[in-house]
Amino acid sequence: MLPGDIADPTAPLKAETLVKAETLARAPGRPREAATEDAIIDAALGLLDEQCYSEITIEKIASRAGVGKPTIYRRWRTKADVVLHAYAIRAANRTPPYVPSEDVFHDLQTSLERLFAVTIHPVNNRAIRCFIAESQYDEDFRRKFYDTFLAKRREAISVILRHGQAMGQIRADLDLVVACDLIYGAFSARLIHSAFPLDASFAASIVDHLRGGFEFRRTPSR
Repeated sequence: MLPGDIADPTAPLKAETLVKAETLARAPGRPREAATEDAIIDAALGLLDEQCYSEITIEKIASRAGVGKPTIYRRWRTKADVVLHAYAIRAANRTPPYVPSEDVFHDLQTSLERLFAVTIHPVNNRAIRCFIAESQYDEDFRRKFYDTFLAKRREAISVILRHGQAMGQIRADLDLVVACDLIYGAFSARLIHSAFPLDASFAASIVDHLRGGFEFRRTPSR
């Protein structure tokens, strides 16, 4: 796999923590506390691969991890905390670092293509839909879902747009909050409601439609 590539989103997904964490877990002298945390994270991910968030319980996580419930509660206050933490680790592990190019609109489109490719995998798609559903009636979960996952996604887009501003390709006065709302609003609408696909063509269309409003344009001299 080349630098910047993402794992094949159509490949079967198994519960995993960061590669570094998995390597350390097998190393001699691995602290028991860290190994226990890895087991809990893997258990939460394994359950999330099989069922919706609402069906997961601390009891199920503890049983699969081979630990007692108090062991989990010493690390995380609620089910939401442990499951969202585990999912955020998976998402981070499968998201390549941003390597800026000289074309911010190409960077933006590439970022959306990668997001869509991961999201359309049935396991990830179900998990995100379940998180969104839970957010509709559980305010505490909604806040944690945003802070743990969505805020990082929005920041990734903001980083690209700020890079564009620094290069003079994006308007300096562009409201980055509104820009992220427009981009993720389109993503969320198609994810939840639309029969149309989340694919590279849609990513290109989003960028093409936003370019006119985002792009820096020099005022012709008189």
